[in-house]
Amino acid sequence: MIRQECGPATAGMVIMLMAHGWRVRRQGHRFRLYCPCGEASLPYSGASHDDVSHAARIVRQAAHCG
Repeated sequence: MIRQECGPATAGMVIMLMAHGWRVRRQGHRFRLYCPCGEASLPYSGASHDDVSHAARIVRQAAHCG
């Protein structure tokens, strides 16, 4: 699902977060990433014009999860 709708950098980032316990749910045309601690969730647009910077932004936001 993720690999078909995202760029390679973003798909790799989502797969890495899933390996660390994050959950991904589809919500309409977007996705939402849920923290394993249950405190945070991140909106994630599947289509981005700049795939690498979008992946880096989500990794930075995920690092703030407590």
